Amino acid sequence: MSTIHVTGGLVQGVASPHDPSITLYKGVPYAAPPLGQNRWREPQPVVPWEGVKVCDVTGPVCPQVAPDPRYVNILKGWPQSEDCLYLNVFLPPNTSAESNEKKPVLVWIHGGGFREGGAADPNFDGTGLAQKGVIVVVPSFRLGMFGFFAHPDLTAESPNHTSGNYGIYDTLEALKWVHNNIAQFGGDPCRVTVSGQSGGSAKTHILLLSPLTKGLLHGAIIQSGARSPKEPALAVGAPSWRSLKQAEDEGVAVLKELGLPDIAALRAYQDIPKIAEMSLKRDTTRWGPPPFFRAVLDGYVFPKKYSETFDQGPPNDVPVITGQNRDEGGVYNEPRFTYDDFVASARGRLGPDQTHSKGSEELVEKFLEVYKPADKEEGKGPLDAWNQSARDNTRLNLSLWAQEYHKHTKSPVYGYYFTHAPPPWHGWTQPEPLASPKTPGYTNGKGPLTGAYHSAEFAYTFNSLTTNNIRPWADEDRVLGDKVSTLWANFVKTGNPNGKRPEDRPEGVPEWPSLIDKPDTLLELGGNFEYVQTASPEARAFWESYINAQPAM
Repeated sequence: MSTIHVTGGLVQGVASPHDPSITLYKGVPYAAPPLGQNRWREPQPVVPWEGVKVCDVTGPVCPQVAPDPRYVNILKGWPQSEDCLYLNVFLPPNTSAESNEKKPVLVWIHGGGFREGGAADPNFDGTGLAQKGVIVVVPSFRLGMFGFFAHPDLTAESPNHTSGNYGIYDTLEALKWVHNNIAQFGGDPCRVTVSGQSGGSAKTHILLLSPLTKGLLHGAIIQSGARSPKEPALAVGAPSWRSLKQAEDEGVAVLKELGLPDIAALRAYQDIPKIAEMSLKRDTTRWGPPPFFRAVLDGYVFPKKYSETFDQGPPNDVPVITGQNRDEGGVYNEPRFTYDDFVASARGRLGPDQTHSKGSEELVEKFLEVYKPADKEEGKGPLDAWNQSARDNTRLNLSLWAQEYHKHTKSPVYGYYFTHAPPPWHGWTQPEPLASPKTPGYTNGKGPLTGAYHSAEFAYTFNSLTTNNIRPWADEDRVLGDKVSTLWANFVKTGNPNGKRPEDRPEGVPEWPSLIDKPDTLLELGGNFEYVQTASPEARAFWESYINAQPAM
């Protein structure tokens, strides 16, 4: 393999074990290790190295606690370290600085609730997309308290007069690295798409709306997913944010909780498992509750509320794909859900006594009229009606977000609805819902762990099911992965998932319309790739009236 000169020195890649025509560069440093005095600082320049760095192993992931035991610990056994600012690069065949055609680039920002995940996840192997002519870049970055701790003293010492968004600064630094180095690999720094899912979609959204990314990104893919800035659910999930003052005050309280007198003592503190444990904290002042350590409205990388950016005009006018999965976004998996639970949940979400939005008894009555259950049988009619309302809301929010984005932009927004259920993990047993007490009312965390659940889609968007056996993939999964990843590759190449020619679309996939042109139409990813309406006219009118009456974030 030939060597490439990047910021810091020479790197040498290796052939992919899955396809020798694909070249991998794993564990490439894009910033200095955030250790010692670099703890809780903006990312610092790469430390140069001597000789040739053979990049054949993915770097450590940020220290983190194992996920909820209901989920598979996909990173079990992988090294963890604060020294985690490394990225992986996957090159298509015959790609180099000497190539006549510069390849487009996809930068993937993983999810995990701002507290878990990393580039070592086998779902994020970029070989499948590289086979379709796209360079894939996957960084790891700081998480939890390591990435989102703020404090007045950190703000005072920062050259940008801010603190708390170190994990987002890291992703910005990875984008700068791509801009400055990707041409050496045969990539096009003027065709860079940023993509992320869940917590990664929230970071992608912030980067899309940040003035600091002007010229660094040329497309965005927001998976699970964009919502209207007036949607109350925005404030309780990954897109939720804190004011700088709130984040600083919380940082002062965290230092006291750790028994540390100042930032110098925190930087010297070496109980890494304790800091990782602190990263599990939740902001119990809000419904949900959202992660305690999350994005900060810092006046720098995240300078304005979402709504203000839309009203004044986003700094980046670029094409966007955004979408939701069928069995996420407030869908419940509770077989004991009764009609009384249905009414209580409606009142908890929309009634006059809840605290996370403007509600009223009239809204509750209208909701019960629009979503009248077909029957009152436990786990049947009431549950179906509730889940229909959740799906309508998330689908409609994609359209409302596109309208907000389009106030001062001209680029298209393509909306999807992922409906395919991947097979369960090898060796995984679904928890028995009846084994736990029923949680009454409108609460978070009742979503299913099977079906088209939260996170079900990214093995297909990457087509990484061709490079791992973490699930018993079937032929229908492989066909779907090939089709969906082709749409993603088309978008990265052209800014349009349909490609430039009708034959660029996968067989059996209709033309994907923009939500700007057809605001009620999404493309199903799965099944027969049919068009999906956001909601019925009655449901759309209900949710639009409710959402538009809320304060904007």
